[in-house]
Amino acid sequence: MNRYFTLAIAIGLVALAGCGKKEGHLSGTVTFKGKPVESGEIILSPDGSRGNSGPGVMVPIERGTFRTPTQRGHWGGPYLARVTCYKGQDTLIGGYEMQIDLPEGDTTYDLVIPDEAAAK
Repeated sequence: MNRYFTLAIAIGLVALAGCGKKEGHLSGTVTFKGKPVESGEIILSPDGSRGNSGPGVMVPIERGTFRTPTQRGHWGGPYLARVTCYKGQDTLIGGYEMQIDLPEGDTTYDLVIPDEAAAK
C-alpha cells in the first residue's frame, strides 16, 4: 500500500512540474495612421481555437503605450487581441480584433491598427 502511495505522489509532482508555465509581461505601443493612440484598452484572450488555454488580461493604453499589470500577465502562445481606442471622449477604434502569437516570458509587441479599423 505504501508503495502505491509513493508512486501516486511522484506522478503528481512530475505532472505539476511539467505544467508550470512562466507568466510573462507584455508591453509595447499602439499606433493608428502612424500616430500613437491617445488612450484605450486591449483585451488579451487565449485563442482556444489554436490550442491556448492561458490566462486572459485587460491592458490599458495610455499615450500610445501599454503594459500588462504587475500581478497579471500572459503565458505565451496564440492570443486574440481586441483593441478599443479613444481620442478624447470619442471612440476611434471600436473593438478591432487581431491574432497575435506571444513567446513565453516578458516581451514587447507593437500593435499597428490598420486604417480600415476606424469606428464608423
